[in-house]
Amino acid sequence: FSSIKILSGPEYLIVDKSYAACQPNPDGPIVVSMGGSDPHDLGPSVISSLAHIRREIIWIVGPASRYAGIEAIQGLVFGDLSNVRAIQSPDSLLPYLDGASLCITATGMTAYESLCAGVPCVLTSWSTDHLRTAEELNRRKIAIEVGTWDKFNSQSLCDSVEWLLLPENWSIRSRNARTLVDGKGAGRVAESIVKLLNE
Repeated sequence: FSSIKILSGPEYLIVDKSYAACQPNPDGPIVVSMGGSDPHDLGPSVISSLAHIRREIIWIVGPASRYAGIEAIQGLVFGDLSNVRAIQSPDSLLPYLDGASLCITATGMTAYESLCAGVPCVLTSWSTDHLRTAEELNRRKIAIEVGTWDKFNSQSLCDSVEWLLLPENWSIRSRNARTLVDGKGAGRVAESIVKLLNE
């Protein structure tokens, strides 16, 4: 086993390089995406918590969500919250992250796509392993972590969003996000594999 070599680290993240061309906007919409299934049904809770924030909220409804396929979903779930736009099972998050201000998501690939787009994240986590990653992103001034899904707190989420939208806080994290995830990971993986094969 001593000859096995493991490729790891953010510089090797394989994220579509198109995300790096996005133009984040501190005044843009907030994207809420809890993955393909939203296993803990946090999407509606997150959006309801942000009802007082005067900007568009784009809710990405994954294909395995219990809300998938429901017509007039925002009226069904949120009543008169007219600033919510639900998008059902998009092929890509690219058009929704381009021009967005924030992404509220679980620690995972959506977070990394957001960071490559320069869109700061507020992160919840499905497990303690994910939480450690979110805490490190928080330490590096890239994202804000709000704990694991079972400790969801509406006030904590709102405080984090409002703090992150302050111009100086937003700018630092948008810049740092793109430094960590630049969309060039696939090329580095290929180069590293070729180098390993030639050893």
